Amino acid sequence: MKKQTKIVFCFVACLLLIFTFTDLQISETLYNPKSTFGWFFESFGEVIIALIGCFSTVGMIRTSKGKWSFY
Repeated sequence: MKKQTKIVFCFVACLLLIFTFTDLQISETLYNPKSTFGWFFESFGEVIIALIGCFSTVGMIRTSKGKWSFY
């Protein structure tokens, strides 16, 4: 390995080690249950998953060309 690659690897390993033990404190500091911004994106994220499921189902039905197999 190159020296620069080893340095980057060690840096990333140190960051992973640090955030392993401090992630909970950071999350508790940033968490705000009364945030409208967070509530909106929580709800919006669920809608996106439903839309992806609907469009995927329509795509599979349209490309099946009448070959239905349930077994």
